[in-house]
Amino acid sequence: MIVVIRDIDDATYNAEYLQSSGVPAIPLAILSFSALELKNEVFDKSYQALIYTSKHAIVENNSLYSLPVWCVGNATGAAAKKAGYKNILVPSDNARSMADVMVHKIKADDGPLLWLSGADIAFDIASYVSSTKLQVERVINYQMKPISQLPDWFVDLVRTGTITGILVLSKRSFDCFSSLMISKNIWDYHKKWYLFTFDKIPFGTTDTSSFLGCIKSQTSNIDDLFKHIKDWYSIINKPR
Repeated sequence: MIVVIRDIDDATYNAEYLQSSGVPAIPLAILSFSALELKNEVFDKSYQALIYTSKHAIVENNSLYSLPVWCVGNATGAAAKKAGYKNILVPSDNARSMADVMVHKIKADDGPLLWLSGADIAFDIASYVSSTKLQVERVINYQMKPISQLPDWFVDLVRTGTITGILVLSKRSFDCFSSLMISKNIWDYHKKWYLFTFDKIPFGTTDTSSFLGCIKSQTSNIDDLFKHIKDWYSIINKPR
């Protein structure tokens, strides 16, 4: 069984996908979403485009719907479309690659871009493009708070030894999860687990070396990672 650790919505969605593919999986909410109020002046300024690096940042506001929207990944793009945006661009599934495209495609003289994001980011687009003429103004409109303790049902599940893998898509989720496992004196169980993750996540050697195995997607594409998981699952369950 694979444990998917994310916020509850994404973890549930990913776990249900794996289950539908024949891979046993369960969601575990490690982070909880908390919206932050945006000041009115954010909507008063004239922007040439929006940037969304997470679907959690997407806002529904009539003054923004006419703007082009640059999104990281298909999931964010789909969420923007559902919210009512029309001109959606998804050039990449990671922020750095998208920033490289933006620098070459967007005219800086047409005005600044508004980047709505969470308090914690894996890659700072605004800083990355600061050496160019492109102006990106970042406004934080949500944060993900870590849970304070693991639920009893999960602690009991770990001790049964039925967990064989864990899907991790952010370093923060991993750090929170490992700390909570250590506090319950059950961290050693992970030595019999596989870690499924993205190659671009900045794990240290000590973070991953004690897992039974580590399978990564080189593209940071969730569909590619799911393919790796399904291939792994078919191999370990192959009749001998």
